[in-house]
Amino acid sequence: MQGTTQNYTLDMADERKKEPLRVKQGDTNSRWARVTLRAFGELWPIPDDCLVFISVKKTDGTVVQNDCTIEGPGVVLVPIAGQVTAIAGIQRAELYFLAEDGDIKSQTFPIQVLPMVMDQEVIESSNEFGALQSALLDAETASGVANDAAAEALIQADDAKAAAVQATEAAKSIDRAVQAASAAKTSETNAKASEAAAAQTKADVEALKEGFIGYDKIESGRRYANALTMTAEGEGQVVVTDAWNAPVVDMEIGGASEQVVTTGAQLLDIKLPSVTTKSGVTVSLAADGGIHLSGTATASGNHRLIDPAQNVSINCDSATLSLQASGAYDGVVLVADATEAKWKTLLSTTNNATSIGVVKTNKLGCYATYIAGTTYDVTLYPMLCAGTTALPWEPYTGGQAAPSPYYPQEIASTDVTEVTVTGENQSKAAAITLAKPLHGIGDVRDRITCKDGVWGVERCFDVQIFDGSSDEAWVAVLNNDGVNYRNGTSFIKSKSKANGAVLCTAFAKKDGVPNSLPGFKIAGDASIITYSEVYNTSDVSLWTVYLAEHPMTVIYELATPTWEPFPAETQTALNALTTHSGTTYLTVTSTDVAAPIRLEYVQDTRKVIDALQLDVAEQIVELQAQIDQLKVTNNLS
Repeated sequence: MQGTTQNYTLDMADERKKEPLRVKQGDTNSRWARVTLRAFGELWPIPDDCLVFISVKKTDGTVVQNDCTIEGPGVVLVPIAGQVTAIAGIQRAELYFLAEDGDIKSQTFPIQVLPMVMDQEVIESSNEFGALQSALLDAETASGVANDAAAEALIQADDAKAAAVQATEAAKSIDRAVQAASAAKTSETNAKASEAAAAQTKADVEALKEGFIGYDKIESGRRYANALTMTAEGEGQVVVTDAWNAPVVDMEIGGASEQVVTTGAQLLDIKLPSVTTKSGVTVSLAADGGIHLSGTATASGNHRLIDPAQNVSINCDSATLSLQASGAYDGVVLVADATEAKWKTLLSTTNNATSIGVVKTNKLGCYATYIAGTTYDVTLYPMLCAGTTALPWEPYTGGQAAPSPYYPQEIASTDVTEVTVTGENQSKAAAITLAKPLHGIGDVRDRITCKDGVWGVERCFDVQIFDGSSDEAWVAVLNNDGVNYRNGTSFIKSKSKANGAVLCTAFAKKDGVPNSLPGFKIAGDASIITYSEVYNTSDVSLWTVYLAEHPMTVIYELATPTWEPFPAETQTALNALTTHSGTTYLTVTSTDVAAPIRLEYVQDTRKVIDALQLDVAEQIVELQAQIDQLKVTNNLS
């Protein structure tokens, strides 16, 4: 209909305009604004090949976005849609200019919707995304083609059913009639499958619309209204290929804690006294318990891994020796009977191989060979276990499961030092300084995150080192069996979560501690309890003496998480992180354990639409193939 057009001016160099556009509630398809864009006293040049939208956030929280028309240099014709005038009040609006190489928004301006005198069933206020609907037009058209194809298949199926009826009446035998009816039923089923596939295509388009939402997660300027967002996850690094040049929407960097746990199956007690070099090859004990060889062998020879002087005794009717290496290894690992001056080989194996046989000796010897001329930089992981099945390598822990009081195992966690986002020819980094590492057990994790626009660390865990001091107030408590004693303390009870996640250097977590199963746990009253056969006594001093000599570290879940905001310079650095078109790499630098990462980012809308259209096209091809098959099956033209 013939409506009215208001002249209006926006300053692209200013943040907010006070003078409103004034329209009447309920007006539809009758109001426009001819907006002149200025900056620094001159007309503002609109970028070439630019798309222009108006985004309006209404007083009821719903959002409207519609296409605008560029009329000339620095002039845009803006529609005031019926959804904008659906409710009275001051609505907030801005113009959004989207080009290939970036985007920019105008100053925020008010639209004053004056209340109508007579309510004539005002249109219900809701979200409206005209711009997205235009962008998806091709995809929906393709979906319509798929629907038409499915409808044609249904018509053909009906023809097939009619033909089946005629075939039944004309058939001279019951068998032929049954076959004709069965073929018709198959045609009908296939046609319905085609119809369902077309419906799924349409549903995919609608789901994309649902994902096209506004967001404003961080108030410090991160406002990309009506943007498609996606979440990516990884450990240590996340790589995305469909991002837009935009600030990071949201990011979470989690903690993780790791500890070596053994079954006690390893029979090789390898204790190298020192770093030793022979014939140019140096042997040393790696941090994880493996055997590291380095250097170029000037002659063939071997390094002893277990010296017979240790008097290691093994008595196995059947044992398995296996070997895994961190890289190429051309030598052999052997176990031998060293009771005589000349060693007798019992088992030998090469890399990625096993050897099974009898291992009985009071003096076990073990050695690894090297070959002249070979350069080594490899870590060996030999495993000798009882039985005929090779088991995964683990360090020697005295034939008992670990962690245990005599074979404690350290706990490593994630200590983040830097977050870097890298794109093509550009990179930004934020240095991170943590008071202590980020811990994580199962799904419970400390995490770096943003809350209400502030970056910081949410800690779900704390650490306590027990050394048996009097303030820890350890006590011996009779177990449920009325015979054995467990040790317990309420030292961290005020902070720990009852039955919470926990790790300990001296024990594995066991729920059966009150029933005399070796281990430890956080009890239902949030106290710590431990049980060990060695310290099964009413005299708690034996346990506290052990702790004084071997302090025990416990990482435990807090009943109430704590929050530690980062300093201002870290806030600024994290807020400056942006994704890039092309490929974006988000890398979290940490020591010991890789950090779990969750990244929410703004997608490149064109790439998403292109991918959707490609998917629709592929589904149409598949539907057409099904229709062609129906025609062949039912002799349809």
